[in-house]
Amino acid sequence: MVGRDMFRGLGTLALMTMLAPASAHAEPETEARARVSSEANSESHANSESEASSEPGPRGSLSLRTFYRSEDLKWHFAAAGVNVRSELSWDDVESTGLEAAAQIPLPGSLELRGQIGYGRIFDGEIQDSDYNGSNRTLEFSRSISQTDRGSVWDASLGLGWKRALGLRFAITPFVGVSYHQQNYNIRDGLQVVALLPSSLGPIAGLDSDYEGEWYGFFFGAEVRHRWSERLDLRASFTSHAFEYRADAFFNLRTDLGDPSFSHKTTAEGTTLEGEAIFQLDPRWTLELTLSARTWESDSGRTTFRFASGARDFPRFNDLDLEATRVSLGLVYSF
Repeated sequence: MVGRDMFRGLGTLALMTMLAPASAHAEPETEARARVSSEANSESHANSESEASSEPGPRGSLSLRTFYRSEDLKWHFAAAGVNVRSELSWDDVESTGLEAAAQIPLPGSLELRGQIGYGRIFDGEIQDSDYNGSNRTLEFSRSISQTDRGSVWDASLGLGWKRALGLRFAITPFVGVSYHQQNYNIRDGLQVVALLPSSLGPIAGLDSDYEGEWYGFFFGAEVRHRWSERLDLRASFTSHAFEYRADAFFNLRTDLGDPSFSHKTTAEGTTLEGEAIFQLDPRWTLELTLSARTWESDSGRTTFRFASGARDFPRFNDLDLEATRVSLGLVYSF
């Protein structure tokens, strides 16, 4: 009995001895498989976290642009029995300047937008014509002068609501307020039509100013398209409603006060803009922008101020502004 139990014990010991290497080899393989599975799960989780962290969220930006602008401005007012008594037309008024802008993300896909720009006028021409008959007839005075000095200002503050349209498109409706100013200097005049021939020729000492202001609100929308990995395209439409006021300072009219006369009316218009956005790196972009303005006023009132203290209030007929602009800007995103 004892021998049989001893034999069974030795047999069991021998079997365990033979299986020990296989068991020892099998255990690391199981652990390796578990380790590989664990590492794969960890890597998958890490990749998911990385992909989630790389998804584009709300981003703000700061930009600085240089611009060139060309504009035409025309207005005229009436007098008793004459529907166009005086008409002034500025043609090809050119300016260059700088503009700073910012976009700040807000909760709920909203973004705050602001910009301010200043430019110096370096070229332009003005024609000033006066008529004794309606429909621009019986012209008795015409002068051609230069507008190669002065300045332009633009500022706006708005709120946009950005919405994605698939993977490559986004639309942003926006509203806001804006202010615009044009300071035109008038000099180097030449009288080309006059009642007296002796009045023809250069206008000595001419140094007048016309300062116009537009302020009001706007609304519109922009669409942005991801054209490629490094190129986005953007187009926007803006509708404006303005109050327009202007003061004229005619230095050769000694019979007039200071300002010589003023305009007051309401106005409206549209601005169209297109932009190509080049991605330089994850933080910096280069933007090339083209824009066009078409603004016009309603009828309003002209107020002449005379040196004697008297005033006259002829009808202000209307005003038309057309402007085009090209700008190049560097943008930092944060």
